[in-house]
Amino acid sequence: MATSAAQTPEQKAARWLQRIKDVQSKDCETWYKQAEASYDRFKAASSDEKGKKPKRRFNIHWSNVQVMKPALYANPPKVNCGRRNKDKNPVALMAAQILERATQFCIDDGGKFDDAVKSARDDYLLSGRGTLWIRYEPTYGDEKTEQTRVTLTPFKGYHDESGKRYEKDVVLEDDLGPFVPGETYKPVVNERVSAEFKHFKDFVHGPASTWNKVPWVAGASDMRQRAIADRFGKKIAAEIEQCREDEARKNGKDRVRDTSRIWEIWDKERGQVRWVCDHYDGFLDEIDDPLGLADFFPCPRPLYGTLSPDSLIPTPDYAQYKAQIVALDRLTDRGLSLSK
Repeated sequence: MATSAAQTPEQKAARWLQRIKDVQSKDCETWYKQAEASYDRFKAASSDEKGKKPKRRFNIHWSNVQVMKPALYANPPKVNCGRRNKDKNPVALMAAQILERATQFCIDDGGKFDDAVKSARDDYLLSGRGTLWIRYEPTYGDEKTEQTRVTLTPFKGYHDESGKRYEKDVVLEDDLGPFVPGETYKPVVNERVSAEFKHFKDFVHGPASTWNKVPWVAGASDMRQRAIADRFGKKIAAEIEQCREDEARKNGKDRVRDTSRIWEIWDKERGQVRWVCDHYDGFLDEIDDPLGLADFFPCPRPLYGTLSPDSLIPTPDYAQYKAQIVALDRLTDRGLSLSK
């Protein structure tokens, strides 16, 4: 068997896709069925235990969820940033005020945070897990060139503040004096943090008994070809599009989906982030830890329902009282039939 060091990028990407599929098809198989049944019953689309949809029923599951929604989360929170040490340090006070206002702005920005949290709340009530994915979105300005200011000392040539010397032919000069040009870069002119809801089937993580032991997390996004081209390049987007068309012809389909499912994997053990897709051989992108967060993952611990101490796979509330729901359907149907 080939070792990890001998594997090609294509093989590594295929292994990550297989890990995700194994978690979904094996570890989460029972939970997915329970969550789907909960969703169906909430939308009044499910049948009874015999596979038939009752003519009359009282959807107590819908009522329970509607009652619990405002009890868990109703309105966006009001941010309150305080200092740990209540001293007279004006710098600490100003830092707390800036952090409070910046965080409140992100929460109030167009209602996106509120919508994401409400979706996660509803998913928690129906499936047993509600997940948010936090994104850092910088906006870059025009390209600039780094400049190292230097000083001319007679008989010693040019040197910077640290004493490093430079040859005369690499030194330029502008209105501010002589300088040495460095690398080009795009400065960050705006920064934004946004919350994104992840459906229970769009978020998976490695097997673990507690959240602090989770080795990796993966979030799925359905991206159109233009978005893929903007993020990963036109060449990769063209290959994904061609692969989708080939698969459609093979399966006898006239049209393919407008989107492709991209998995963003945060590997805590290796400190890397990778992007993979079923319709592309290899990684779409692979970078080292881009944010330097304390807990590495770009998502907080999900809101879990019923958990056992040995697993992070929840049990939906619907599964706990499904038998009572079925019995209530039967009694409701019989009672109305007797009244008629």
